[in-house]
Amino acid sequence: MASTHLIETDSSLFLVDAGFFGHSSTILRAIRRLGRQPEELRLVIITHAHLDHFGGLAGLGDTVAFETACHPDHVCTVERGGLLVSPAIRPGWEHYAGLARYTMGWLPVRGTGPAIPLEDGAELSAWGLAGRVVHTPGHSTGCLSVLLDDGTALVGDLVQGKRPPTLMPELPAMAESTTDAYASWRMLLSMGAIRFLPAHAGEFTAGELLATMQRDGIAAA
Repeated sequence: MASTHLIETDSSLFLVDAGFFGHSSTILRAIRRLGRQPEELRLVIITHAHLDHFGGLAGLGDTVAFETACHPDHVCTVERGGLLVSPAIRPGWEHYAGLARYTMGWLPVRGTGPAIPLEDGAELSAWGLAGRVVHTPGHSTGCLSVLLDDGTALVGDLVQGKRPPTLMPELPAMAESTTDAYASWRMLLSMGAIRFLPAHAGEFTAGELLATMQRDGIAAA
């Protein structure tokens, strides 16, 4: 339902988001295909506490020990389990949002135990990863993006990736504030993000995001 991203360094592995229920087995297989071991997983960063991003976390924790981190506003949901759904902003998605609230409310969402609250700008060098987290509200108020020192931004649901019909990055179909989302796009660009990896659909460049902003009449600075 949502992409997860595995980051390798020489000494450790890092995961951005953990997918939906049952995704832990996919993550473990991916780690082993790389010739690495699950025990090398050091930190899992949850971009926001929606079920398609942290639902697989508890299952992963049944197999291997790691630290979990997220925005302070979503620590309680990650730790104890729970349901957060952003409102729809595209026509027709109101039905999906209502269905999500109804059906996901029946799911046995397990908490994960302690989660580390990461404030805006928190450096990841303490875990051995060259980058930082950036508070990027829009899709939800508790969204984080991971901005690596090489200019790669892992943005969760802040932006929908490239897919038909526009083949351009777009606002997510569900969001708490489009104004905040555009501001978060602008901030990541100003911080040097050049490659964007979203949780839904294809990756895109800074130039492609700027083209979307120009089309939508949004100032880039």
